Amino acid sequence: MKYFENRVNKSGPLLVKKLGRCWSWTGPVYPKGYGQCWKLGEQYAHRVSYKIAFGEIPKGLFVLHKCDNPNCVRPSHLFLGTHQDNVKDMVNKKRHQFGEKHWSKLKPERRAFGDRNGSRTHPEKLSRGSKHWSNLHPEKISRGDRHWSKFHPERVAKGDKHWTQVNAANLSYGENRFNAKLTVKSVQLCRKLYHQGVSINLLCKKYGITYSAMRAAVLRINWKQVP
Repeated sequence: MKYFENRVNKSGPLLVKKLGRCWSWTGPVYPKGYGQCWKLGEQYAHRVSYKIAFGEIPKGLFVLHKCDNPNCVRPSHLFLGTHQDNVKDMVNKKRHQFGEKHWSKLKPERRAFGDRNGSRTHPEKLSRGSKHWSNLHPEKISRGDRHWSKFHPERVAKGDKHWTQVNAANLSYGENRFNAKLTVKSVQLCRKLYHQGVSINLLCKKYGITYSAMRAAVLRINWKQVP
């Protein structure tokens, strides 16, 4: 593999101390920094490096970088993963575009909203009313006797087979819900204050929830498990 070895610089940058120096690809690169290596039957140089060191890459898997250096081809800096693993790794290392770094913030003129939205600039392309596909192809709509639940009634999960019954131990409700603003103690206090004449509006302001949510809590429509 002289073609490959002659294009590798083993004195690359030291980005992660415990991993050691990167092996930089000195051949042609893509705009995002990944090395090109078409002559050896692969698109990317780091994939060729992985093949040379560890063998064939299973179908559907990506070769990812531990060092976050796209130009690196050092085998010990590479690992296999799915597309989901790649995205998760990017988010964990905060390499994704978010907040002020998001493209919508950097280039607001490219955002298609308001009068620049496609529905405003090309209203003739909108499929609605008699031009909507549901009106053009009513025979394709799955409803009534053509709904999948009629063709496969055995696959309908209801009663004791419903996921809420099968996985009852994994259900999160009440104050265990991720977005819960009330607790068992606060619900009990709200009910006590409500029966003493405190209005629901005042209770809403105190706990920062909507009128309907507070009303359901104090009237035992929700939080039925609370004594």
